[in-house]
Amino acid sequence: MLGLSKSKDTLGAGCMCEPAKKLPEVTPFEEVQRLTGPYEHENVAFARCKVCAKAALYYSADIYDDFWQYWCLIDEAEKAVLAAPDDDEEPQRPARAREILGRKSTLIKGPVLGFEWCVDGAQVLEGPPW
Repeated sequence: MLGLSKSKDTLGAGCMCEPAKKLPEVTPFEEVQRLTGPYEHENVAFARCKVCAKAALYYSADIYDDFWQYWCLIDEAEKAVLAAPDDDEEPQRPARAREILGRKSTLIKGPVLGFEWCVDGAQVLEGPPW
């Protein structure tokens, strides 16, 4: 939960794409390929670390004009899950992204507190159902 996660001293020693004592001032990730449309309230994209180029997932949700962003490192199997064809009528890609974020160390940027690491998986907020 936001504000309750504590980083362990032994986590993340190099770049800012993994949990560390110091929080980044700007995102350590860059978007590589958008997987959802540009006008949706939930966005999913492949990203990568700007320093080490590790593959990452980017998810954002616009919730009543509050913009939440989430990043986590992903492996090839998770990339395949996210890249799988999606249903135009009932899109599942955002739900698959939230499921992955829910079990990974996640960098979160909220509208008030800025960046925060959630090392035990994030409780991901989803966009309104419109």
